[in-house]
Amino acid sequence: MRGSDASTGLFTGLLLLSGYCGLSYEVLYGRLLGNLAGDQFAVSASILIAFLLGIGFGSRSAHRLWPHLWLVEAGIGLSGLLLALGTPLLDGPLHDGLPGLIPGLFNTVVVCVLVLAVPSFLIGCSMPLFAGYWQRLHPAPGFSWAYGFYNLGAASTVLLIEFVILRQAGLRLTILSVALVNLFTAFVLRYSFNGLRAPPPSEGNNNTAPLSRSLLAALLVASLGSAVFQLLMVKLAELLLGPFREHFALVLVLILGGLAGGAALVERFRLSFAGAMVLSLVGLAWLVAGLLWTMGLFTAPWVSTASTLFGAPALKGVLLAILMALPALGFGATLPALLADNRQDIARHGGHLLYLASLANVAGFLLMVFGLHPYLSYGGIVLAVAVCAASAWMLTGKALLTHRLAPLMLLGSAFLLHGFYWEERLLYLGHSELHEGRNLKKAIKRLTGLDIFKGPQDVMAITHSDRPFFLVNGSISIPLDSAAEVIVGAFASSFAPRPHQALVLGVGSGKTASAVTQLFDHTDAVEINAAILDNLAKLGRYNFNLHEKKNVRFHLDDAIHFVRHCPRPYDLILNTVMTPLYFSSSKLYTADFFQDVARCLAPDGVYMTWFDSSIGDEGARIILKTIGERFPHVRMGMVRHSYFLLLASNQPLQLHGPERVRANAVLSAHLLEEEEILPEWVPYGLLHTDPVDYVRGGDAPLNTLDHPVLEFSMARLREKRLAHFKQWLLETLDPESLKAALGEALPWKATQQSLYLAKRDSSGAFVARFEELTRQRQPDFDADKQREQRHLRTEVARRSDTAKAFTRAAERLFEDGDPAGAMPMLQAALQRPGNQTGRLLYRMARCHEALSQWDDAIDWYLRAIENDGSRTVARLRLGELLIRQGRAQEATPQLLQALVAEDDKAKRQEIYRVLQHVAPESGPPTEKPSSPTR
Repeated sequence: MRGSDASTGLFTGLLLLSGYCGLSYEVLYGRLLGNLAGDQFAVSASILIAFLLGIGFGSRSAHRLWPHLWLVEAGIGLSGLLLALGTPLLDGPLHDGLPGLIPGLFNTVVVCVLVLAVPSFLIGCSMPLFAGYWQRLHPAPGFSWAYGFYNLGAASTVLLIEFVILRQAGLRLTILSVALVNLFTAFVLRYSFNGLRAPPPSEGNNNTAPLSRSLLAALLVASLGSAVFQLLMVKLAELLLGPFREHFALVLVLILGGLAGGAALVERFRLSFAGAMVLSLVGLAWLVAGLLWTMGLFTAPWVSTASTLFGAPALKGVLLAILMALPALGFGATLPALLADNRQDIARHGGHLLYLASLANVAGFLLMVFGLHPYLSYGGIVLAVAVCAASAWMLTGKALLTHRLAPLMLLGSAFLLHGFYWEERLLYLGHSELHEGRNLKKAIKRLTGLDIFKGPQDVMAITHSDRPFFLVNGSISIPLDSAAEVIVGAFASSFAPRPHQALVLGVGSGKTASAVTQLFDHTDAVEINAAILDNLAKLGRYNFNLHEKKNVRFHLDDAIHFVRHCPRPYDLILNTVMTPLYFSSSKLYTADFFQDVARCLAPDGVYMTWFDSSIGDEGARIILKTIGERFPHVRMGMVRHSYFLLLASNQPLQLHGPERVRANAVLSAHLLEEEEILPEWVPYGLLHTDPVDYVRGGDAPLNTLDHPVLEFSMARLREKRLAHFKQWLLETLDPESLKAALGEALPWKATQQSLYLAKRDSSGAFVARFEELTRQRQPDFDADKQREQRHLRTEVARRSDTAKAFTRAAERLFEDGDPAGAMPMLQAALQRPGNQTGRLLYRMARCHEALSQWDDAIDWYLRAIENDGSRTVARLRLGELLIRQGRAQEATPQLLQALVAEDDKAKRQEIYRVLQHVAPESGPPTEKPSSPTR
């Protein structure tokens, strides 16, 4: 039957709605099960494979359900209703296991697959049946149009779900609303298109022969390459733009848009399968050659203005479209191209090809995560996809030379362009480096070393520029040689009631986790990324060889899943996952998670989490509101001027162990050496005793798993600063409240806290405010601070007891205007192995000179020269001093020898300037003298 324009328009609308709903469930169920079971790789992979296989088998069986399309749609909707309303019922099976299965990760995977089996199967049935119904309404072949409209609806899904509906309604209401759309579609199909249901299409009405084996093989190879390309682009977006969920959504939109656009190209321009592969190969060659140029274009100054006008997501979408549009269109056209001239039973034949394509997609996914990603560079993976496209073209079965030589020529061009233009190091700069005004070529040249280790879906690297950094999936850490992460673990541990049981969420570089293991009897460390745990030894030099510790047990798990069913109560739970700027971390800042943490703590246990300036003022408001709703007692510390720690507990927070860090030889030595602070001063990082007051009485939203407002706030964040929050901290800073919080366990001194904060606050704002308030109560504060500063210098050196520490203390004291205090430090340094004798002798001479002890200074200068004659600076200083003492004849040979030994032009000019006081008639040296008599 041929439909009227009205019925065709209505059916097209239903087709769009069905495509909208189909992908909605894949996105929404992934979120739902991820919240329950965690986002660890095995769970995420099982969800994706279950959908691909379910859709594949559903597509193959679709023709058998020809009369029941409306029931298929109704079944999809009912599945959504059951999952949305029955979510709490899944928690037990996901953790405790099904009968006959051992609780654990395998059980979790099995439950996820079983939950998704029915809805994914029905979603797979939907597309071929809609295509078959469309063909009944049109005399012309309808698969391309139906396929295009269905995927157009799916593409719009991602935009609506990710950027609109979820942010307004939350996860559960969104699933319910989508399910109702399915039920509405089923109702309209049942009562408005009843005539399409019977009689079923004749199985013998075939105008063309089935596809040849070579074409089927070409489809399988192309589909395999398409799956690898899709996952590759997700990783490139992550590395270049950051691990944000919105970037995954943009890649998905472009892939689905490629499916719809490819179908349109087939229908409008009769694009062949070989033509589709040409399009893919050209696009892949452009990706190889144009990546660096494209990223350079989007780091230009105009980007900031364009981002303000059109929105950052739109601009990023344009960037990704430039890189991946052609391959997406080419791979998207493969299936419609094979069916373009086929007048067979679309529901049967199209469903069978969708089934084969889905199986190949699964194979491509497995190939990518287990074969390509762990072992190949990303440029190599692009070339692997190009090999698939060229092979699919050659398998089209035509013996013409162009179908053998042309694919090889295009493939060879891609390899050649890779050799000339591909820059793998661009992907390891960290997405924060790729912003306005950056010269990417210069940034790449600064990257002097890379140690890469990859897992099935994750990539980590130790990157070396001026300092070593740790990069995880595009997010780059603070320097690995920084003591900040040690301070995080030490600060939190100082407030734990007992040093017995600790839980660290997120191992990462291992530095914070290692600090905790130094201070606790037993530590459980949870890490979602298997590649990190497998490569901890590579980070051993930075994390005190955490992999060798006997009192730590590592758990490969999602933090949410582990904490929901934690094995024991903990004295301290410490969250060190990546910044809540990223969606995978923002879930650890929800009220649901805080509730589980509270149950996992000992009654007086302490939970510590963190945030930095990257989340902006709105992010700070959301976090403080949410943690304040669950924990009655919250305090805040500072690691750096924009890096804050939140301590939370069900009981009043107290400082319990300020001496724990000092008693640990490893941490104590590290803090003395790297930070020049006394280890017992770490609790002085406390900055505020009630940070929740910032949002008390306000309208800050609550962050939950069902309504993750923090994630949505991060997606629209424009200004990564905490200007308002910091101003509030400055206005409410109260040294007396800090004294009350620390004073009983730590003999509190305002001078000590001021000196400690100065180490942490590079901006100086908090230190200045603290000292301003303290001076109002302590008029002699500045004099006391100077004395405390001198004591700190000497005490750090005394405890370190190394030549390096004593030398550094002497230099600091000399710079502070205390040469008398520096001299004992230099004497101690000279008595210890590993000293730089010439340097120390010279420093001793400078101290005597500063104290106007001229004869002693001259003697020490002579000793420095005798120890190291190449020290021209010592000869210069000695010459100047001798001249001032009226001993110019003794000064002349020293200055001339310095002139001979010195290579630096500026320093030689300085020596000549001093020589003029001895022989003013001599001219300036034009070249290095060959002898002292010249």
